[in-house]
Amino acid sequence: MANRISAIHSIGGRLMVVCFSFLLFACGGGGGSAPSAVAAPAQLVSTAPALTLNASANSVAYNGASTISWSSTNTTSCTSSGGGGTGTSGSFGTGGLTSGNTYTVSCTGSGGTVSKNVYIGVAPPVVAGCSTTGATSAISLSNLPNRLSGVAPLSVFFDASGTTAPAATTKPFHELDYRWSFGDAAGSPVSGTTWQYGSRANVSSRNAALGPLASHVFEVPGTYAVSLTVTDGTNTVSNNCTQIVVQDPEVVYAGTKTVCFSAAANFANCPNGAARVQTSNFANAINTYAATGKRLLFSRGEVFSAASAAQILVNGPGTIGAYGVSNAAKPVFKRLSSQYDTIFSLGQNSPTVIGDWRIMDIDLDGQNIVEAYNVGIDAAGQFNQLLALRLNIHGTWRGVAASHWALPPGRAIYDGWAIVDSVMSGIPNCNSPGNFQCDWRVYIAGKNHTVQGNSMDNEDWAGSHVIRSEYLAKGIISNNYIARAGLSQHAIKLHAWKWGGGSGGNSMPGTYSEDVIISDNRIVGGINPWTVAIEPQNDGSDERVRSVIFERNLVTAGSGTQIGVNSSAAGSTFRNNIFTIGSVADHHTGILITQRGSEAIPDDVKVYNNTIYSSMAGDFVGVSVGAATNVTVKNNLGYAPASTIASPNVVSMIDGVGSAVAVVTANSSNFQIKNTSPIWASATPSVAADFKVSGSSYAVGAGAVVPVFTDFFGLTRLVPELGAVLH
Repeated sequence: MANRISAIHSIGGRLMVVCFSFLLFACGGGGGSAPSAVAAPAQLVSTAPALTLNASANSVAYNGASTISWSSTNTTSCTSSGGGGTGTSGSFGTGGLTSGNTYTVSCTGSGGTVSKNVYIGVAPPVVAGCSTTGATSAISLSNLPNRLSGVAPLSVFFDASGTTAPAATTKPFHELDYRWSFGDAAGSPVSGTTWQYGSRANVSSRNAALGPLASHVFEVPGTYAVSLTVTDGTNTVSNNCTQIVVQDPEVVYAGTKTVCFSAAANFANCPNGAARVQTSNFANAINTYAATGKRLLFSRGEVFSAASAAQILVNGPGTIGAYGVSNAAKPVFKRLSSQYDTIFSLGQNSPTVIGDWRIMDIDLDGQNIVEAYNVGIDAAGQFNQLLALRLNIHGTWRGVAASHWALPPGRAIYDGWAIVDSVMSGIPNCNSPGNFQCDWRVYIAGKNHTVQGNSMDNEDWAGSHVIRSEYLAKGIISNNYIARAGLSQHAIKLHAWKWGGGSGGNSMPGTYSEDVIISDNRIVGGINPWTVAIEPQNDGSDERVRSVIFERNLVTAGSGTQIGVNSSAAGSTFRNNIFTIGSVADHHTGILITQRGSEAIPDDVKVYNNTIYSSMAGDFVGVSVGAATNVTVKNNLGYAPASTIASPNVVSMIDGVGSAVAVVTANSSNFQIKNTSPIWASATPSVAADFKVSGSSYAVGAGAVVPVFTDFFGLTRLVPELGAVLH
């Protein structure tokens, strides 16, 4: 009887005894006796919940709607970011949409929680009087911005990868010419009309871009007509029908929607009507006042510190920036030496997706503290549409991080981050021999991301890879200065999640990193032999990359450089790059295409119109092909007058190809590499303009016809030539 639980209730003035037996004893009205045998307790088995999520339409017209529906098993309740109740099945309508949106449904049962996401894309609005002109029967034009409106500064990612030209090519992402104009000729009121960094620093226009993906930051309020022109070499189609509406922050954040912070109570140039708070603690300021539709401004020339992270836990729009005289020093956010937290922490571990924030014009000082929490900006959960603009991030273990490790299985990956016009450096000697402790300037996973116009330098010892991505889909890395990776590391490291699983976080087995453009960068090698690695992180990992465009980059050697770019990415194109690979090393190779380890052998790779130069003695190989299939090498120009021919050294434009190469046509001959000058603008070339060939060069008119429509400087190719720079 000791295992019987009784409760006494009063019903209508009578006392009643209610017994709960738990299957161990019978419970009678006034007592009872134990049975002769005791029944074993039932075993409870929890079954994992399952969820099915569907949309009636995954893409809609501007102001169109879709219906999201779900059903689940082994669950007790579900929640959705779009409504629809808490039932184990349900649906809701999105209402009229003017920009793309991700909807999340999460269901819970005794066996745990499962979440799924669906993204609804939105076509641009139809502009009155607007039409697509040109050979519309030959080219079907697509332009899908990730957003059409928002408060300035507004970062927009443009995707034209859906464009087709079936009569001309089966690879429109790689073999059509795309030219963008953003309708923003005035450029940035702070940074000017050209990119400060990159392969054509202070020349490349911010108002223009080449390629099937593009990105632009609109800093001045107004309405912008974005034009796109696409050609297959014969037919051309264009329109300017995409309109981007940029809202005025002085209106969106009027009055006390703006809060100014000063440690010294200096509120000069704080916007009229704004709230004013005296504090020296940036984390308390942000954690207290961050809210939807808020702008938080910190006084220029002042230092703010904190012993905890500044957290953004609510959806935007929102801005964290600076006020004061525009040319005064940026406000400094200083990480205290006793702090075991990041400077900025974005999002939290929940199914709720937040974003649409701008962090700009701030100096983030990690004070050279060597520990893993010392991160400038770190994602702690799902967070989309971040613009990190004109930041100075230094003395940090890691700069900006959107890691898939912060996301539980089933959660959507980050979408729409833009890291623009920022300067990042690491911790001196943090990756010195025997002291491999520091990480990357940018560590970013997700889709529709942009890393553009930045200066990032690990100074050989101050960090690991400069840029690393374990998963990137439809990403842009352009117009950056990317320099001097740490020991045994790379300026750019692009790989993917393990094909068979086991990458942790929210990684999905069987997923490629794909549709990535790496263009117009100045990339400087370091003490490691490989400068750029587009391949698995080691020779034992099956991590697959495909459809990368690597173009118009100026890749120069560091102290240990032997290879400019090493790639196992299938279906990729390397064109119009300049490699100066001479260094103290004995071996000099511009491009290496080969399988690294257990990933699939790279297939269908194009290597067109690259210029590869070495001023050093030793080996010279322009393009080396290892374990690969269907590699095409055309119109590449090489020159290495000091190279050594004596065995075992090799002087070769194309090496190790065997049967792997489908086509080798119209490249510099091995004799020309050693003995025939291309007659460049400079006999000792070092900057891009030095590689312009003379009209009397053997490179002029010596090329084969390839789908490369412009040269390194974006000039139209009228006749096929060798190399990256036209005469």
